[in-house]
Amino acid sequence: MFRTSCCFLLIVVSAFFAGTAVGQQYASECTLPNRQTGHCMPVKSCRPIYETFLRAKSENRKLSADEVANLQKFFCGTISNTVHVCCAATDIQLNADGLEILKKQEQCGVLTGNKVSNGVEAALFSFPWMALLVYNDTRDPYKCGGSLISERYVLTAAHCLKPDLHLVRLGEHRISTERDCLPNGLVCAPPVENIEIELAIPNYSFRRFSHDIALLRLKRAVQYQKHIKPICLPIYDELRPKRYPEYVISGWGRTDKAPISDVLMAAVIPFVELPECQTVLQKYRLRSRLNESHICAGNRNLVDSCDGDSGGPLGYKDMYNGHPRFIQFGVVAFGVNLCGEGDSPNVYTNVSHYLQWITDNISKYGSPCTTTDNVAGICVPVKSCKPAFDFFAQLRESGRVITFSEREEIQSLHCGTFRGVAHICCDPSKLQLNPDGVSLLEKQKCGIYLTNRVTYGYEAKLMGYPWMALLVYDDERDPYKCGGSLISEQHVLTAAHCVRGRESSIMYVRLGEHRKSTAIDCVKLGPKTTCAPEPLEVGIQDFILHENYRSVYNDIALLRLERKVAPDVHIKPICLPIYENLRSLEHEQYVISGWGRTETGASSDVLRVAIVPHVDVATCQNYLRPFGLTYQLNSTHICAGAKNLVDTCKGDSGGPLGYTDIYNGSSRFVQYGVVSVGVSNCGERNVPGIYANVSHYMQWITDHIHEDDTSPKTTVAPRESPETTEINSRSLEEPCLTPLNSSGFCVPYSKCSLFQQWDIKYGGNLPPTIQEYIKRAQCPKTDDNLILYCCEPETIVTAPIKERSGNGLNLYLNPMQDFHSQLNVEGFDILSGQRCGTDNGNRIAGGNITMLAEFPWMALLIYQGPSGEEFRCGGSLITSRYVLTAAHCLRIAYPLIGVRLGEYNTSTEEDCMKMGPKLKCNPPAENFGVETTILHPEYNRRERVNDIALIKLDRNVEFKKHIEPICLPIYSNIVWTQTDDDFLIAGWGYMEDGHASDVLLKAQIKQLPINKCSEAYSIDASKFRYLCAGDEELGRDTCRGDSGGPLIQFAPYNNRRRFIQYGVVAIGRNACKLTSTLPGAYTHVSYYMPWITNNIVN
Repeated sequence: MFRTSCCFLLIVVSAFFAGTAVGQQYASECTLPNRQTGHCMPVKSCRPIYETFLRAKSENRKLSADEVANLQKFFCGTISNTVHVCCAATDIQLNADGLEILKKQEQCGVLTGNKVSNGVEAALFSFPWMALLVYNDTRDPYKCGGSLISERYVLTAAHCLKPDLHLVRLGEHRISTERDCLPNGLVCAPPVENIEIELAIPNYSFRRFSHDIALLRLKRAVQYQKHIKPICLPIYDELRPKRYPEYVISGWGRTDKAPISDVLMAAVIPFVELPECQTVLQKYRLRSRLNESHICAGNRNLVDSCDGDSGGPLGYKDMYNGHPRFIQFGVVAFGVNLCGEGDSPNVYTNVSHYLQWITDNISKYGSPCTTTDNVAGICVPVKSCKPAFDFFAQLRESGRVITFSEREEIQSLHCGTFRGVAHICCDPSKLQLNPDGVSLLEKQKCGIYLTNRVTYGYEAKLMGYPWMALLVYDDERDPYKCGGSLISEQHVLTAAHCVRGRESSIMYVRLGEHRKSTAIDCVKLGPKTTCAPEPLEVGIQDFILHENYRSVYNDIALLRLERKVAPDVHIKPICLPIYENLRSLEHEQYVISGWGRTETGASSDVLRVAIVPHVDVATCQNYLRPFGLTYQLNSTHICAGAKNLVDTCKGDSGGPLGYTDIYNGSSRFVQYGVVSVGVSNCGERNVPGIYANVSHYMQWITDHIHEDDTSPKTTVAPRESPETTEINSRSLEEPCLTPLNSSGFCVPYSKCSLFQQWDIKYGGNLPPTIQEYIKRAQCPKTDDNLILYCCEPETIVTAPIKERSGNGLNLYLNPMQDFHSQLNVEGFDILSGQRCGTDNGNRIAGGNITMLAEFPWMALLIYQGPSGEEFRCGGSLITSRYVLTAAHCLRIAYPLIGVRLGEYNTSTEEDCMKMGPKLKCNPPAENFGVETTILHPEYNRRERVNDIALIKLDRNVEFKKHIEPICLPIYSNIVWTQTDDDFLIAGWGYMEDGHASDVLLKAQIKQLPINKCSEAYSIDASKFRYLCAGDEELGRDTCRGDSGGPLIQFAPYNNRRRFIQYGVVAIGRNACKLTSTLPGAYTHVSYYMPWITNNIVN
């Protein structure tokens, strides 16, 4: 009973904090009420917060007013629809649910073989947790390994999640044999088990070689046998900090004589301290800094892990809950590709560091269940089960308290909480489309089309298919692999195979596109030329793959965009079959559209459309069998095509199959399919294509766009006593988003201290910007017409404030006051509404020379010098009209006459670089005039304070790949950095004396304690709002940068990783001498965000 109640207690927690989404990530840094740094964690992972709820429950009472007020201060957002709180590092505990799953693995880590020695064949049965990942690649089917950690989960490396990952093989020993036996042939292992993968959960940053760990959820639970058992993980506190002189590795990776070992090998390797490991690997140009999330081991000649061992375990035998067991401490991550050579160790992901993440992500979602009537059910959100939804609706309308017997029945049906949403076991015959998801889709003006007719394989009419989405990948050779369809303001529907294993390489979604090669799409109609508005590129906040995706089954996915998209003539959502009469329809023919390969074999530059005939599934199966289709097609599929040269092709994957139907009384274009599978020869006679049947997946779609939406969720709250009902009542503040997208709660005007501060400061005569902020902060009216306002938790008070100094909209940031309220609302909207800080992906490993368009925000300031135009300072593009620079760059002897953007090599007219056999060139650099310059009003050159300025250009900038803005720290969770953080500086080395490099250079440096700059330059750097950075060993500093140029960091930004500018080059050495170790002092941009947001408003 206690266990069931605990599950329900967490649902109450969800109701308490309900549904606000903020720009946070799992375990990202946040600010505690005491202003110390914490980490944003699920409620169950934070000991004092979770204990508060448990204590109230055990005492059979409601939370006190003080407890409520205190808890709200810790709320840091809803991440993947799971309530998170800001938790001190010392208070973080392993998630109770995930920990319970791991503790139940009583057979974990039992060693049945003999000891292993350096690089020899492992004994049969000795490593029963070893998993072999199998890929659909005939040349290299075994790229990675893994380890079984429970009946349903395999632990591996995130870089192993390739698109062609097919299944997991357990119980394997020798790959080439059907049965694995001892040499005498008398003892054999049972057959291996090949299990398909239901869900992949990565946690990876490729470019920084960090978080290289992933979970694979298997399609079915494993039956433990002698040759298949789980490995233990260091779930007990005393195990996690341990380091051993040596570790054991195992795998089928390359040996010293062959590409890959046929038999499972094992070896003992020595532990290597991180500093020593870093020094050794730097010789091989490893630039990423190792930290506590890594373990180093190896460097014993010819004994180390190699390719093919990736994802496998690094472990050691130790006492585990009183028994000697084998425990996994590492996951094979990366090395230098010289297996066991010389002194090179390998790097392993530290499992102890990620136990929190592992226990948080182990879930029972999607598992079968049994209802109270002993009917085989399915675990679904409450709103998707009609009897449960109706019950709670009636309960809410009547206002009565749930009875004891009703509570008992609901508890017996509860089957888990997935993504923070309560699930119950529901009879499949009683499922309904999630009402919230349906409501979201019904609100869209969808499927409005401009085309009259389409013919076979012709160019689509301009703006004729405004729902078409183009997925853009970080792949120069093939950036347009897939399409999709806009189905709501914030969701794109596509195919799961377009996403799995490619999450880190999908840069953004392009909407409103027609011809890929042109910036603006136009067509000539008679004497007139009609042009569409510019396409829109939107980042992706979340990837949602169907949990049961495998091969041709459940090949469907949703992309949640990082912001809502406003409908336009060229951007509109497509309709989905949300009405029952539509889902039962079958059409003789359908319309397909996309940019896939044409009959010439090349990808089409322009959007094309065609009509294809419907083919029944049985006939389709027969057509495709000669082409190797061995899977049985069913009602989840639609087949269409088989008309010579008219079909979808590679590049159309994820795009829509649709038809014009009557939709809620109007003629609209409705999507019935998602392009899934076809043969390699597009349009071959009698070869149809396979589409995921959207009608079949409407339940899944409406469930998941509801779960992603920020609207409040229906919760299943057990009524342990009448007092518990108040947790769901309106007496607690409703969660909301402030006008600056930070989390808050709806409260009366008098309870928001921020508003009271403004009233005191301005005597009731509020400036227009503050009036606008308050207007936009208004929450929807309550049933009794009470007007509430969205207020951040830190500023909610229980009694009126008598007097407090106001923060207003100042020249500087006050760190002790609410961050967002100090920013100008319009300025914030400008910065948050643009695509910025994009990582274009090109790199030279270990090099100082940048690649083309690697830093597209870099600006060069043009001066009228004694011998003509000269570059003497740099800057950074921050909006389409403003460049950020140093104030001292606007106070030198020569007049500023312009700004150059998109530059790379100042000595060449055209910037080109050879990449393989091809020559890649940037578009021309662009010069802009200067409309005005804005120096910080308190800039003082003599005292070296407030060295920051803005340049307003004479016209708006048109963003291109080589000209884009940098992000600024506009969100509260990214305002501050820490000592030892890594940063990048880039520039041509332009100092006031005019010396420079022709080519844009870069260097990696670290943040240093502020006293380093104070001592170096005889200033109080902390008082004067500087950030100190450099490289004390190599002497790198802004000699490679420019005065006024940016100091940047690649970090989380509104749920995506972006380059963010934290500093402006202010004080440094006058010459680049590597013998000097003086740091550089940078104007700290975070302190000046109120001033910047005030001044970029036109």
